[in-house]
Amino acid sequence: MLKTNLLIEDLKSEIARIEGVSSRFTPDAQDISDGLLHFHVKPLDDAFNQHGLPLYALHEITSIGCDHGAASGFLSALLSQITHQKSGSIFWLKTTTSITEKGALYGPGLKAFNLNSSRILFAETSRLKEALWALEEAASLDNLSAIVADLHLTDKTLSLKESRRLHLRAEANKTPILLNLSGQASASLQSASLTRWHVQSSPSPPFENFTDGLGLPSFQVKLLKNRAGKEITINLMWDQHHGCFQELKRQAGKAYTKPPNSGVLVALSPDRPVDAA
Repeated sequence: MLKTNLLIEDLKSEIARIEGVSSRFTPDAQDISDGLLHFHVKPLDDAFNQHGLPLYALHEITSIGCDHGAASGFLSALLSQITHQKSGSIFWLKTTTSITEKGALYGPGLKAFNLNSSRILFAETSRLKEALWALEEAASLDNLSAIVADLHLTDKTLSLKESRRLHLRAEANKTPILLNLSGQASASLQSASLTRWHVQSSPSPPFENFTDGLGLPSFQVKLLKNRAGKEITINLMWDQHHGCFQELKRQAGKAYTKPPNSGVLVALSPDRPVDAA
């Protein structure tokens, strides 16, 4: 296994050299031994008083409508950075309604964020009360790298007392608890979380000499609540190869435009006149 890992690292180094990348993701670059996650994106790190996200706390990620996928991608990127440095499994809970609204976990999608599905303990509950009980029980375990919950809040929501209990559990056991929230009730949620991130999808920049395909995952991230620093809005891109975020800077006055379609997307029906297209 060790030889295999070394071979993979050598291949990554060679690919980075061919691509002309000057820096690459290494364990030392994302050390969280101090309890902080350093993004190595200066504006984002500087938003926190300790120049890094205090991990061992309750954190919330919110999204609306078609941006649920972007929020899940941002969450997966955070987990990728956490699990690269913190051993143990991920406890990932989804309520039945969240699966209906946002879908179930998808192995190839997790792999795109360098997450190994064999390290994920998945749980599903039908009620919010059951989900909160499971989260508190998971927070008492010693072999978890992170605890995640996908909650779709409609008429029922978390109380301040319940969120406070989760936050204290995360601090005491040094295990981050990440809530991926959606639903109408999540917008007015009053909680004891340390941070609240609102995530939207963002256009990906085209690859060099390749503009007709999908780019790297990109997000517009608004840090709406930050009890460990200040609020910030930033565009981020996830670099899967190097396992890190990069700031996505837009040129002033220039919006990203999608390349034109190469042709007809849907074939004409056989009984439809050609000039009606």
